[in-house]
Amino acid sequence: MNKNSDQYQKLIDLDFVNDEIEYLPIAPSVIDELKQLSCDSVDFYIKVAALAEQYPPLAARVLSYAHAMPHGQDKPVYNLEHALERIGVFKTLELMKTLVKIPFLEVTRPGITMCWRHSVETARMCRFLAEHTTDFNVNPELAYISGLIHDLGRFIMLQIAADTVELIDQTGWDSPDELNDLEDQQFGFNHTELGCLVARQWRLPDSLTKTLLLHHQSDFWQCDELSLPVRQLLTLLQFADFLSVMTLKNPEWQAWSHTLLRGNISEHCIKSDWPEIDFPIDKLAAELPRITEQCEAVLSMPELTESLSEQ
Repeated sequence: MNKNSDQYQKLIDLDFVNDEIEYLPIAPSVIDELKQLSCDSVDFYIKVAALAEQYPPLAARVLSYAHAMPHGQDKPVYNLEHALERIGVFKTLELMKTLVKIPFLEVTRPGITMCWRHSVETARMCRFLAEHTTDFNVNPELAYISGLIHDLGRFIMLQIAADTVELIDQTGWDSPDELNDLEDQQFGFNHTELGCLVARQWRLPDSLTKTLLLHHQSDFWQCDELSLPVRQLLTLLQFADFLSVMTLKNPEWQAWSHTLLRGNISEHCIKSDWPEIDFPIDKLAAELPRITEQCEAVLSMPELTESLSEQ
């Protein structure tokens, strides 16, 4: 693994995107839902959290506000409803008023649709792995949030240069391993560095900052600087990331037999750099159709809170 200091030095060259980070757009459907919510409702926090759980930039904003509160950095929170309770009604309303003034995101663009879908899918797969990988002890809520915002840097890239990002996607990269190199060639930096910049500027917890920066590193198990909990979290996140990409790149996967699906998961999503881990591959293969169906519902239904309540 390269020295982290070398990676952080690159971030100096990304200062020009700071203003873009502050005005990261939100999807119109999310904005419409926020406008309809009443702070007088007994389930106000539940509904805002339900929206944030389905949309990465909103989730990151909520966590940013929560960890900017007094002593927020000392007590990390990954449950979005609890984060909103920490913020309080008035600060939550302040956040919502800020967001509804930001220009809408063009969610019909292929790059944005794919990034949104991939983020939600990775989050759900990561949570499933956290709940069923008995060798590890990873908080499922932390796993979900890590998966949800892991590509936050890609949302920034899509905001500042959507055509270039979509051109990169059209080159036909087959795995997340290839993506950083292609982005470096086009931009001089990549989405993991951008994600780290966002996390630091928005005061996100250190565990999330590390996953945003390192989720494409291959040798993090050999990095003594990383704690065991962070290495376990990165492992589950990488597994979920590769699994989501596998399903997106192979739309015919639902016609595969259980044996073929299981084999592809083992071959394409488990890395030789990792220690031997007893992953719940059979359970995951059986559950995968339901997980992907839920993700499709999130993007296709106009009422995100309605789709969530039906699960």
